[in-house]
Amino acid sequence: MLTYQLALSSIMLVFISYLDLKKREVPDKVWIIFGLAGIFLHLVGFSQGESMSLHLLWPIGLTALIAYGLYFLGFYGGADAKALITLSVILPYYEPSFYFHRFASLITLTNGIIITLSLPFFFLIYNSLKLLRGERIFEGFEDESKIRKFLALCLGFRSKKVRKFMFPLEKEEEGKRRFEFKLFGWYDEYTMAKDKWITPAIPLLIFISAGYLSMILFGDIIFFLMSRIFLGT
Repeated sequence: MLTYQLALSSIMLVFISYLDLKKREVPDKVWIIFGLAGIFLHLVGFSQGESMSLHLLWPIGLTALIAYGLYFLGFYGGADAKALITLSVILPYYEPSFYFHRFASLITLTNGIIITLSLPFFFLIYNSLKLLRGERIFEGFEDESKIRKFLALCLGFRSKKVRKFMFPLEKEEEGKRRFEFKLFGWYDEYTMAKDKWITPAIPLLIFISAGYLSMILFGDIIFFLMSRIFLGT
């Protein structure tokens, strides 16, 4: 039954990642369909002699609590929370190579967070290459401090073309261009202006899917790092 659960989870995550990348929106019927399919797999397993008990509710309840808690705190959108909860219905438990616990959706979440945190390094490398090529990416920001310029290097890039799903990383203040950094929910609307410092609206479902894939192929990244740091194993 595990094979079918993994297959269904993989199909769902690939599909919702595509929707998130193209539309930044996933219809609620998607969660209903995949959730019901997950319940159906559990019923089939029960009919074939697999144990069915309340322990299956633990990962679902805990995931719902954490997922919606992060949503209400503004860390991500409702679709990301629903993806984790639906995943917990389809695949409540999984035993990867390295793990603290067997809650598949929570390992997926923490792995996805670790992968997402690598983005500033990619932005830094991308912007550093631009600077090495002599591009004047800080033109108009001469009054900004070196620290704020470094933050901009890590949080976004200067875009000369109009593109979808970009948040402005700057504002005009007393006739001067200034960087503006916000922790949650950068702005209410995407920018459509040219030649602006921006930060892309990250399709987090893709990173959740990457967290799931890394769980299957590798395991719990945090557990692996902690074991290497504190145990030397």
